[in-house]
Amino acid sequence: MILRIRIVTTWAKFGRCSTSYEFIQCSTVFQPGRYLCVDESLSLFKGRLAFKQYIRTKLARFRIKLFELCTDNRILLDFLVYHGKMLQELVTIAGQDMLTSEKIQITLMEKFLNKGHRLFLDNYYNSPKLVQYLLE
Repeated sequence: MILRIRIVTTWAKFGRCSTSYEFIQCSTVFQPGRYLCVDESLSLFKGRLAFKQYIRTKLARFRIKLFELCTDNRILLDFLVYHGKMLQELVTIAGQDMLTSEKIQITLMEKFLNKGHRLFLDNYYNSPKLVQYLLE
């Protein structure tokens, strides 16, 4: 199974849960269709973590923020866990100064670039610079 280098830096913070990422990553055994989607989600978490999100308006106030790459059949291909400063694990592109929200999309789409996939994004993540980069 091929794992990314970013796992070493990010998943060390999870302790015992770090090996479960190998079983969740479906992109190593599944070939997705043409349509892909990047979105964020919040997962309920009641344990101790330094990077939990506190949302006062929700009934369950403590959650973990995930950035997910999914297919149109709702199959999770890859994900990133938001843990504050994510600059070490995000892709850096030489010659282009991109925002963190743009780098998240490129990091998740890294394996699927230039393969004919169509990407669907929220308005928050969409920017002219990101669209120009993905079209090249």
